Amino acid sequence: MNEYVVLDDLKAYRGIGADEKADDTLLKGFCSSASRVFERLARGRLFYPRIATRYYDHPGDPRVLKLDDDLLEIDTFTTQNGAETVAASDYFLLCGDTYNMTPYNRIVMKPDGDYPLLLYSGRLQQANAISGAWGYHEDWANAWRDSNDTVQDTGGINAAVSALTVANAAGSDAYGQNPRFKAQQLLRIEAEYLYVLARSSPTATLTVKRGVNGSTAAAHDKDTPIYIYEPMEAVFHAVRRLAAWLYQQKDSSEDIDRPVVTDAGVTLMPSAVPKDVRDVAMGLRR
Repeated sequence: MNEYVVLDDLKAYRGIGADEKADDTLLKGFCSSASRVFERLARGRLFYPRIATRYYDHPGDPRVLKLDDDLLEIDTFTTQNGAETVAASDYFLLCGDTYNMTPYNRIVMKPDGDYPLLLYSGRLQQANAISGAWGYHEDWANAWRDSNDTVQDTGGINAAVSALTVANAAGSDAYGQNPRFKAQQLLRIEAEYLYVLARSSPTATLTVKRGVNGSTAAAHDKDTPIYIYEPMEAVFHAVRRLAAWLYQQKDSSEDIDRPVVTDAGVTLMPSAVPKDVRDVAMGLRR
């Protein structure tokens, strides 16, 4: 789950026809494995969004809270061990020394705000909590692509259904990309994240996993817009290159250090990866 390149894109890159399905399971596995290897090369940095609450002790400087993960947006920020909710007007979000880029790695309290200092009540531990979206994306404001499609189930969907009806799963999105929906994509409907397991027949049905990445499955009305997560371009191209390289390596008779897919579906990776992929990952390390 949370692949940075998906099956359809990898097949197109390798020149494999959409109707050639013999290696689909293998290719999907390489999409996933390449994504996880890229994260390891980037020292565990994650390039997809997930919803979570993270806790922080009272800092030495009560004006600045340094974050241990990449913050994309805040839903709720509390201080004084949960007793006080801090409004967005009371703090600045910064990425290093700039206000103009995501992800954020620190929160600076405004001197003229209602809470110019971070507080604690009784204990220093877990004095501050941040609930929101976490992950690395340098253009979070444009990370969700309009699918140009909506929920089409009569009466909408409840929180339990795994079959999502759309107008045309194979149509073009708002940017002209076709097909708009693909297996292994991450979708967003309102505040819920969904993972596409399959684009089913007929092409108006998606099989999805609900409430992924820490989000909560919820009911959605008919005609609610659907958005598609778009990883950073540099990450997409590097992981696609790595997945294609792994697929090519599997048949190499000259290189014994090649990927092997076990019966459990786990891909054992070679000890080396292409230098250009490693360079991109190293440039994105924390």
